[in-house]
Amino acid sequence: MKADHWMPFYIGDYLRDTMGLSRADHGSYMLLIMAYWTNGGPLPDDADHLAEIAKVQQCEWQCVSKRLAKFFQVEAGFWRHKRVDTELAVAKERHERRSKAGKIGVEAKRQRRVSNAEPLLEQCDTQSQSQSHIDRESGAPVEPLSSFPKTEAEAKHAAAWAGCPEEFACSTWSKAMSRGGRDAKDVLIRSWQHYLRTEWSYEQNRNAKPTASPLPAGHSGPVFLGTQVKATEQLLSDVTSKLKRLEPPNPLNYENGESNKRFHEDRKKVLDARVPLVEEKARLAERLTELRRKQSEGDSNR
Repeated sequence: MKADHWMPFYIGDYLRDTMGLSRADHGSYMLLIMAYWTNGGPLPDDADHLAEIAKVQQCEWQCVSKRLAKFFQVEAGFWRHKRVDTELAVAKERHERRSKAGKIGVEAKRQRRVSNAEPLLEQCDTQSQSQSHIDRESGAPVEPLSSFPKTEAEAKHAAAWAGCPEEFACSTWSKAMSRGGRDAKDVLIRSWQHYLRTEWSYEQNRNAKPTASPLPAGHSGPVFLGTQVKATEQLLSDVTSKLKRLEPPNPLNYENGESNKRFHEDRKKVLDARVPLVEEKARLAERLTELRRKQSEGDSNR
């Protein structure tokens, strides 16, 4: 670890220990201490190098080194200074505390950025939807995403995950395929599995049968709206939970150069995985708003 730019200097301790030094020796000793601190550790036991640091001639160093040697210990080819080593250890501990506090601050900022990322992704979804209309109006070719199933056989593979019959998966795929791999709102389907599960939920809600008494006069809404609202709320809650678990990686967990590329790759994977979930969440939120509106209108007509 490189030492701090400033070095603690205790005047009383220094004067007490160096009363026998000459003016020139004071200068050489201070230069050696400062080089020791800047280097972050012991100085090599090299007469030429030490003389250069102390700013004395080679012929003078032999005498100067004898007077300064009492402040150092020569061990394993290095000049060590006990007091400076102690201060370096204190500085290192202080640096680690600050670094830890800084990481905590960065993590807190990252959490705030993640909490704000979803609206940005939803904004991107809106822009994507607008662009799809522009493409159609301009006559540009409309192609499904590479992740969209190419055949009915591929489409049926998601039936078990979505909890729907294979026949429903095939019919839903055919409709989406006729729209160029887009949903009913002309938005590209990024995750076939999530889209199929959402469509199956809608289908179940549409086919739900009334369980209450016949509708009163003037009541235009279905009496089973409450069931649809609860089912849609549960789906929306599940998608929201998945989004919270899909957090972008922390750059602090990656070391320098060799991991910089991997961090960006991992981050892109997470953001790509979030996009279909954000799209599904937007569809569910819109569906829930519509159901609640109908429910409110039905209550007011009773």
